[in-house]
Amino acid sequence: MDLSLILNFVRCQPGLLQSEAWFPLCLPRFNSTGFVYAYTNRLHDDTGLCLMFVSATNTTEQFEVFRRAAMQVRVQLGLPFMVERKVVARE
Repeated sequence: MDLSLILNFVRCQPGLLQSEAWFPLCLPRFNSTGFVYAYTNRLHDDTGLCLMFVSATNTTEQFEVFRRAAMQVRVQLGLPFMVERKVVARE
């Protein structure tokens, strides 16, 4: 059930898969009174390959652990590093 919630949430929020993101998620079967925190990283533009890590810890250190892990996956798969994108708010 919780995995279905994660996949649906990410699929319905395409902005989460544009580069990298860190956001809270409520997973009722895991913890109905709190949040887990998810890190997403788009690994490859042409294929849409993305990576997602989930943690019960909301710290800068955890974000950096996930970021380094995503970089290692990218290197192991032989994927190029993506250019940072800036999100511009429209009024």
